[in-house]
Amino acid sequence: MLIIGFITAFSGVVPLIFTSFALKNVGIGNTPATVQLFATIGMYMVCFGGLIINGIYSAANNNVLMLWAGLQKFASATAVSIGILHGIFNHMSIGIALTDFFSGVFIIYYYNSLKTDETY
Repeated sequence: MLIIGFITAFSGVVPLIFTSFALKNVGIGNTPATVQLFATIGMYMVCFGGLIINGIYSAANNNVLMLWAGLQKFASATAVSIGILHGIFNHMSIGIALTDFFSGVFIIYYYNSLKTDETY
């Protein structure tokens, strides 16, 4: 899980700081709107990566953080897949969708392994 957290955070830094590079790699034009949108998405990726890392190391029972992190990964995989189907993202973006999907699977598996009677 720690690796998924770091990869998520790092992969958020790329569109946050190197927005034009990220846009080029998914086949989207570089406009003020797309730059702002991808930078915003990058910021959320950094936040969710940090959430995963924090959820692993926290002494408190923050298991629900893993549930929401897993759901975010599935939502991201779905959104990217829809973008590919609509021709918004190029075919190289399928790697992003698959990575998010399988990360979601691992996170939800991890979440289920943490469940106790008090966990939702």
